[in-house]
Amino acid sequence: MAGMGLRGLGSVREGGAEEDDWSGVLYGGMELMLWLFLGLIGLAYCHMGYMWLRVKLTSGEAVVMGSLMGLPIPIPWFGCAIAYGLDPKSFLRACKGKYGPVFTMYVAGRILTVILDETFHKTFYTAKMDKMLFYEPLKAVRLPEVLGFAFLSSRADGLMKTIKRKFAPQFGRVGPLLSQDIERILEQELGESKSGDLNVWPAVDRLVLVAATRALCFPLATNKQFIANMSVLEALAHELLLRPGILGLPTLWRIRPVRTAMALTIRKEISRRRKQMRLYPGTQPPGSGLHNSKDLLQVMLEDPHARNQDDLLVDCIIGMMFGAVANTNAALALIMSHMATNQSLQDTVREQVLATDCQDPSCPVPIVDNMIKEITRMYAIVLSWRELAVPVQVRSFTLPRGRSVGISSQLSMRNESIFPNPDVFDPHRFDMHNPNAKKGILAWKGFGSGVHLCAGINLAKVEIRLSIRHLVKRVKFTGLKNSKGKNAIPPLQWVSLGLPIPLGKLVASWVRTSEGSSVHTPP
Repeated sequence: MAGMGLRGLGSVREGGAEEDDWSGVLYGGMELMLWLFLGLIGLAYCHMGYMWLRVKLTSGEAVVMGSLMGLPIPIPWFGCAIAYGLDPKSFLRACKGKYGPVFTMYVAGRILTVILDETFHKTFYTAKMDKMLFYEPLKAVRLPEVLGFAFLSSRADGLMKTIKRKFAPQFGRVGPLLSQDIERILEQELGESKSGDLNVWPAVDRLVLVAATRALCFPLATNKQFIANMSVLEALAHELLLRPGILGLPTLWRIRPVRTAMALTIRKEISRRRKQMRLYPGTQPPGSGLHNSKDLLQVMLEDPHARNQDDLLVDCIIGMMFGAVANTNAALALIMSHMATNQSLQDTVREQVLATDCQDPSCPVPIVDNMIKEITRMYAIVLSWRELAVPVQVRSFTLPRGRSVGISSQLSMRNESIFPNPDVFDPHRFDMHNPNAKKGILAWKGFGSGVHLCAGINLAKVEIRLSIRHLVKRVKFTGLKNSKGKNAIPPLQWVSLGLPIPLGKLVASWVRTSEGSSVHTPP
């Protein structure tokens, strides 16, 4: 019997000797685990009921709790996280149709109010950081452990303003340096063959990693161990986003030593720079090879907000680097996928690139910039969210302080009245001769807007422009292969805080162009 003590769990051998029988112990242990599991399920349901009641009493909006296999039974703790994760756009559209433009989701033990009323977007994008907190929502997905607690706190506000004002507009200055890195990596990936297959995702990851590192800290771009650690950190952070709450703890344990090693490398570089600045004031940072150019680390070191704030500088470098890599590589992989499956588009890109008469290799090419807009329109972050520091009135609802609120720029950028055929990839919709172009450009929020505009927008554009320019000069894509078959856009894994990641192996077939045979590659 399960209630028997350990002394009653033995059996008797012939001759009267007692023999231990652990089956009863195991059975009792399994029964205990079952009761614990059922208790946890009960607590999870109680928590869901409490959260539902609290939302109903405070603001009165509809609460989406999720369901189990289509039955009207909510999934404990997860709520509607699984349904949302499988197809975010369809889920949000269905909820809007059923509950209206303002509704609340129960997701992984948290309450998130979604506002699909586009009149609220201006409030969202122009609200100051102390009104809508960016840090608190990220704690829910453990990203401060990756990006750095100081980088996401109010301590970084002054430094981030300096970055946006002084450094972000000047990313193009390091264009020639990034161009050399991208040329070298592309030739290593393509080899000397006249045709072949390019494994898109690793190639794009490497291109973006080196270019972003070069812009943010010149010497680290040649540190192979640092680059390898950043690649591992990016992969683990993506894994962490897909494993909410306690499910992400094993990933978190693997992240910490990688991030610690990266922080140590950056601290050594900070110490070396500070010493150089004391001994030789006004000297150029090492490793640039460009006259009067500065990387992000140098700009931050010269800022008064960074005095005696080495931990903040480390967090800013890692945080900015993660942001510069995590979305840019997805955007570049998706652009290459569309080019490989659309020969007419690819020919237009090549024609405009070759016709551009510009000494700076990172200068704008209209069709490339339009592709950047179209990729970030179609595949934008599904939900951008913040935590309210003050109560906010939305329609007839008063959302309390501390509530997490989210808007969907992706759904707003699929408004058919502004973007005809919104589910079709068409970069020409932003051509200036297009009658809807002006309206579309005003409604485009691919990199955010207002005070929440992405600080790395110009770096992302430079990286993609350079990569596409060097690619079309060298090769012509002849097809695309992935798990969906030949010449199909790859399946995507949507993440909560970034562009979707192409799933599985993504291979683009290519042949050398006549221009590619004579392109000079730097040593």
